[in-house]
Amino acid sequence: MVGTRAEPLKIKVVVGDPNLIDWSDSSLCGILVQTPDAMGMLHDFTTLFGKAKRHGAVSCCGTDLMASVLLKPPGEMGADVVLGSAHRFGAPLGFGGPHAAFFAVKEEFKRLIPGRVIGISKDSTGCPAIRMALQTREQHIKKERATSNICTSQALLANVAAFYAIYHGSEGLKEIASEVHIKAKILSVGLESVGHTVVNGTFFDTITVNLKGITPEDYVACCVEKGINIFVDYSHSTVSISVDEATTEGHVLSLLEAAGLQLPVIGVLSKLAEQKRAMPLQMLRKHVFLGHSIFQKYKSESELMRCIHRLHGKDYGLTHGCVPLGSCTMKLSPAAAMFSLSWSEFTNLHPLAPKEQTRGHSALCLDLEQKIRDITALDAVSLQPNSGARGEYCWSSCDPLVS
Repeated sequence: MVGTRAEPLKIKVVVGDPNLIDWSDSSLCGILVQTPDAMGMLHDFTTLFGKAKRHGAVSCCGTDLMASVLLKPPGEMGADVVLGSAHRFGAPLGFGGPHAAFFAVKEEFKRLIPGRVIGISKDSTGCPAIRMALQTREQHIKKERATSNICTSQALLANVAAFYAIYHGSEGLKEIASEVHIKAKILSVGLESVGHTVVNGTFFDTITVNLKGITPEDYVACCVEKGINIFVDYSHSTVSISVDEATTEGHVLSLLEAAGLQLPVIGVLSKLAEQKRAMPLQMLRKHVFLGHSIFQKYKSESELMRCIHRLHGKDYGLTHGCVPLGSCTMKLSPAAAMFSLSWSEFTNLHPLAPKEQTRGHSALCLDLEQKIRDITALDAVSLQPNSGARGEYCWSSCDPLVS
């Protein structure tokens, strides 16, 4: 994805080990790393980000919000830009989307980020008021400086993530993250007890395993029979297993039994897991977060619903009248079209699920593509852009006359 976006901008992307960066290269403008990484390994990039700063390069780091609940966040390591997905803060899997991203920057970069920044100002009577403190909308500024056409605001999903954080608060999120981590440690201890090797010594919710006595293909097949999908890296003959708050004790037992552990006692493994430190002390989060009083108030369904209703009453929507401009985010979505959002069979499909498990979704996509082709009388359709703005960006990236 980075390479696709960088190519039309004439930015050269070099993929490699960040520890082998040639800092003497004057063309180096930035670095992009991730923690936890694709294998689940945790990294402390403090030294790396320090080097980047000394050489004038921008440090970007992808991270997991739930991991940052327990772990030292990249901002404290010295990252200039921190980005990722808020998907696991209350949004269903949805076959990969939609979901809200987050994009956080240091003070010096805030006027370069796309979209809008909300700040606190004063109204005509001098009372505190929330308003757009920074906006980069093409309706208001020169075209070459408009950046909202390269991004789309997933406001609905952002609100879902926000209310998820409001409801749980810092303590609730810590409890969820801790339970997730304990499950990963139990898996790690159980797999190691029968001779398998956990490749990543540090982890939050994902372990990568070098299996012994069973091929990755056979292990995957056994797990699929039990209703569990895991990732296989055929180039390294390893499997990666991720857990979350929806992972049950039964799932953990099934994964261990498939690996050759006979009738594992979860209580014994839990005690062994308590002795295993997969997150070094120096990598743990030390500063408080979500300290505002709003994250302490709404701890019941009724209280949260009242909060949402009060906020809804302060905004203007279709419940009050006709929305001007015909914004694509404000048009009427009939109830019949919204029913599917509550179907677990429709919303809980993993984006990397095997093809044989996604035939229904694939058929829906193909049917929609055909209908759009018929309506537009054109030859091909892409469903990848998730807004008009992204569609424009996709077109400008593909059209040879534009590029």
